[in-house]
This record gives sequence, structure tokens and C-alpha cells, in this order.
Amino acid sequence: MAATASPGRCWTAWPNNGAAVRLACLAYAGGCATAYRNWSALLPPSIELYAAELPGRGRRLAEPPLRDLRAIVADLADGLPASPMPFALFGHSLGALLAFELARESIRRGGAPPIALFAAACPAPHLPRRAPTYDLPDAEFARTLARLGGTPPEVLADPELTSLLMPALRADLELFDRYEYAASLPLPCPIIVLGGASDRHVGSSDLDSWQPHGCGFARHMFAGDHFFPRTAEADVVRIVAAQLLETVRLHAAATSRVPGSVPCRL
Repeated sequence: MAATASPGRCWTAWPNNGAAVRLACLAYAGGCATAYRNWSALLPPSIELYAAELPGRGRRLAEPPLRDLRAIVADLADGLPASPMPFALFGHSLGALLAFELARESIRRGGAPPIALFAAACPAPHLPRRAPTYDLPDAEFARTLARLGGTPPEVLADPELTSLLMPALRADLELFDRYEYAASLPLPCPIIVLGGASDRHVGSSDLDSWQPHGCGFARHMFAGDHFFPRTAEADVVRIVAAQLLETVRLHAAATSRVPGSVPCRL
């Protein structure tokens, strides 16, 4: 299925007229919408796929990357089309924080909340941030990227490619390192966290700490490190699809009893 740009240029969509739910995905630091291009073939037809395309990467490479989280979240919210179709959010690492804030922005705007939030390889929002890395000198920054993984060694070894990708990577890591959680009510939807069994940066306690931020909780672990959504892609999509379709079923049952309600269990 061919991808199309959606309004606001913030999203790439894989339209599906028969879908029952929309899954909007947000990538890790420096990632772009193509991180999810295989998902369109792996997801069942009842799930329509959207993927965020932030400035400074992918088809928006010529645009300067943004360092203002509120502006990014506002643009993402503006770009999601108004639709009676329920939606869910999936975020990987930095993308999970953006998904969390996008869910809260949807509620602030008076819209329907997501029916589920999937957070992969990301500590809970209220946990302390790590020591900043975004402002390190270039050589040290490149070594840090190598330790984090996710950036191919051949890219880091190519000065031209590195200089092309560095602005977006620095901007995204600044968003992550300087993120400040503002306390609020839990999201009125379940949170499903996903982790890599060999992830040296995000452990099970970091994942379990998401539990108070939603009204239902589940955790799934996969073989792999911080980038397990790439290396265990088929398994991740299978679990996400199963959890999402079960949530859709519960959502339909809940709204048939109380219009506008959201299920808070899995």
C-alpha cells in the first residue's frame, strides 16, 4: 500500500478504507516515518497506519529541526485528521514521550483521547532525566551515538552523512534530555509498555513506572536491545496489533453502554 503525506506535513499515512482504528507511530531520536514502513504490510487491514515525520529528517530533511516540545506536539495534533475512528499512539524511546504528550494535548483540546498508548524502550515521564548528551562536542557526541546504538557505524564513519544527520539527532536528544514532566491526571486509556531484554538503557523498573500514568497497564518484553522494535519487528507488530484490536473490542463494548466512554482495562 502506497504512503501519502497527510495535512500539516507532520504525518505519513497508509490509508485504509476498511480500518476500524488508526495507529499513529512516533520514532526514536533522529528517526523518521520510514522506520514504520514495513508495518503497513504486517498490520491487519482493520488497523490504519500513520507515522510522524518531524522537521529535519526524511522528506522534511531540508527543514530545520525543532527544539520546542510544545511546538512539535501542537503540530502533530494539528496534523492528525479529525475522524470518528478511534486512534492509538505508539512511540519508541523519544517517540514514547512525544506520544504521551500528544495524548495529553488531544485531551486539552477537548478531543477524544487515544484508546491506548504503546510506549517502547522509554523510562516513565516522571523519572529523572539522564546526564545531557545533546551538547557534547562532535567527536564525543558521535561516540555517545555509537554506544546508544541505532546509528549504523558506516554512517558515523562518514563525515558528510554525519553532518547531515547531526542537527536532527542533537535536537531530538535535547528534547529527551531536557524534558520536564508536568503532573496531571492519568490518561483515560491503558498504557502498554514494551522493552528489550538486553536494553542497557531502559530496564523493567523504568517500564513498570509508566503504570500510574494510565488507567490500565501491561508490559511485554522482547529479545533485543534498545532498538528491538527494528530487530524483532514482526513480533512487536503482532503483539501491538493483538493488544490494539482487543482494546478496540473493549472500547466498542464500553461506548455502546456509555457513549464517549473509554475502557480502562486490558
